[in-house]
Amino acid sequence: MLAFDGERERWRSLPLSPATPIGASEIQHRNGQSTYTIQVSEHLATLDDLSTLYALVLVHSCALTEAHAVERLTARRSEDAAFERRLATHLDKGTNPPSFDDMVSSLIRTSGVEAWGEYILSEVGEFWDNVIGGKASLVEAFTVRNASAHGQTKVTPAMANRVANVGGTLPWAVGDEIVLDFDRVQAYRQCLLGFCRVISVKKPKKPRAPKTRKREPRITRRERLRQKAGV
Repeated sequence: MLAFDGERERWRSLPLSPATPIGASEIQHRNGQSTYTIQVSEHLATLDDLSTLYALVLVHSCALTEAHAVERLTARRSEDAAFERRLATHLDKGTNPPSFDDMVSSLIRTSGVEAWGEYILSEVGEFWDNVIGGKASLVEAFTVRNASAHGQTKVTPAMANRVANVGGTLPWAVGDEIVLDFDRVQAYRQCLLGFCRVISVKKPKKPRAPKTRKREPRITRRERLRQKAGV
């Protein structure tokens, strides 16, 4: 956000003459052998529209969630020697299982978060109720992520049905433009972070050492009277 704000102010503060208004000026950007030309007004319009930035943040946040899920599944393998066999059975690969890494990749890449998220939660003994926003919010975040990553700008029936199947409702109707803002992306990121925290390896709590009170030596009544008398 600071970079976007700084870029806007940098161009708007240029001392251009009225004969060449800032909007009609052009920017040229060279990348290797190619040159890209755009009017300043178009550049500023892009900077004013933060939806692309929010979409990139959401795509990156979902990718981090998937990476954390892979790490958690790998840690689960170290915790339980039978986990790899259970994973193979879950993927219907019990008779001739592929490598562990291939099975984890298959779980994450070929099924939606509603499926692999459910599987990981069950493996670590957790529930959707402990995830901020629950299952519906997490599925909504990944549904919108998929649309943003593939350039889908409007809500499709498939998107609405996917979220509805887990008890949720998209904030837009079918055919509406997908509009992302700070509050919505922040809510998605809180849900993603909540899911990551729930499935994370729990560190055992260190036992607290019992508190010991240092007792002062008991003063008798006679000694107290002597102290008051200055004896």
